[in-house]
Amino acid sequence: RMKKEKTLNTSEKKLLDDAYKFLVSELELIKGITENQIKSFC
Repeated sequence: RMKKEKTLNTSEKKLLDDAYKFLVSELELIKGITENQIKSFC
């Protein structure tokens, strides 16, 4: 079963933020697109 959504704690927020930054940097490098273009898809 799915549990109720919970708010992320500080370490989870940092992990998510770091993963997002890594993904954005990889897409910029591979696809040659800017962070603003990537954000427009989200």
